[in-house]
Amino acid sequence: MRPRISLILSAAALSAAVPLASGIAMPAGAAAARPGAAPSCPPPTARHAWAVSVSGTGKVRWQTPLPVRGNTVGSAIAPVIAGPVAVLAQDGTVYGVRLADGRRLWAWPGGQLVYGMWRSSGQVVVLTDQVSDHARLTALATATGAVRWTLRLPGQGLYGGQAATADGGLAMTREDGTLQVVNLADGAVRWARRTGTTPVPAVADGLVMTGVNGTVAAFAARTGTPRWIVRGVPGQPVLQVAGGLVLVTSAAQGPGLPTAVTAIAPSAGRVAWRFDPGSPVTVLAAGPAGLTAATYAAHPGLYLLDPATGRPRWHVNAAAGLGQSPVVTGADVIVIEGTSQLRLTDRDTSDGRVRWQHPLGLVEAIGPVLTKPGLAVTLTNPGRPGQPSYLAAYRLSGGGPAWRVAMPAYVPGPASVLPGGAGLLVQPADPGQACEA
Repeated sequence: MRPRISLILSAAALSAAVPLASGIAMPAGAAAARPGAAPSCPPPTARHAWAVSVSGTGKVRWQTPLPVRGNTVGSAIAPVIAGPVAVLAQDGTVYGVRLADGRRLWAWPGGQLVYGMWRSSGQVVVLTDQVSDHARLTALATATGAVRWTLRLPGQGLYGGQAATADGGLAMTREDGTLQVVNLADGAVRWARRTGTTPVPAVADGLVMTGVNGTVAAFAARTGTPRWIVRGVPGQPVLQVAGGLVLVTSAAQGPGLPTAVTAIAPSAGRVAWRFDPGSPVTVLAAGPAGLTAATYAAHPGLYLLDPATGRPRWHVNAAAGLGQSPVVTGADVIVIEGTSQLRLTDRDTSDGRVRWQHPLGLVEAIGPVLTKPGLAVTLTNPGRPGQPSYLAAYRLSGGGPAWRVAMPAYVPGPASVLPGGAGLLVQPADPGQACEA
């Protein structure tokens, strides 16, 4: 009898998953059970999910159960705050919950999996079953859950991630390599253009940008009119917008492959600077004090760069947590550091010295975020089964703990910050389970 192992997929991982005939995504290389085959492990344990509202002082306002669907692999999408309503996705169903008291207002069973949600003037637009031949965008009224419009996405759905434009559009790359922008208000396709596949389009300054085959191309977000092309970037470019710049790194890593980050000024369509520490760079976050970047190879490092020149203001030998964005203020860089034993660290923006550190232990961390001035909050999931997950706040002044709240289950995705520093909305959910191959 084989043991069970937890199977947790984020929205980004699901985007790169292999589509099955049924439309349910499994990670590449995962084994699918043969029809009629006897189960090789016991039935999975019962799953549960909740929406939890936590105040800025660490008090649980309410905790509302969310129905789960068997052993479905759920997505890790942050709740969308839409005025007095929070919209959450759980196991392919979308729920509207009243923020004041946690009452469930409506439910929309839209698909097998939800890959993304975007707010748009009294409605939320939901992407379901992205990796399939029945991928759809559906707009729901946030007050009632009523369907406002539906757009079927052709072929085998979408490739990679999506990006919302400032003028109410959603940029996406179809599986066939077509870049298109859809109006979030009414579902109309503004324009579509064959560009090739890019992991995630970038949006800035009224432009939609895509990186393919060593070039970055920009198009007007409203019309699709070509604006500029920059050549000489890595052959497999990855685009990220931070600090008013389009930052280009390489998806391919290895001996002899590019390691620099190239900064493009989107309004001018020109290279502003390049920064190359000799090791692949991950761009993490930007804020008033500058732009953070990290390396993870033989000599992990954390950098604070000048956005105008790309020159390091300082560099420390520390490993920033993979996949976690620091918070950059005028005085602090608050970052989760470490590889196995993690620690929450506050570094001085002037020289990178440690102001304070708080050990988190052998955990999986999400965050940090600032819920209000002077308070940093992070989520930690247990490094071993059977331990609780925690939402914990620390004072920027001195790093002392302000409060800690235990969550009723594993928390697969980021919390949403409530308006006005009122607290956080968290969505704990037991993960789906699969038999070990």
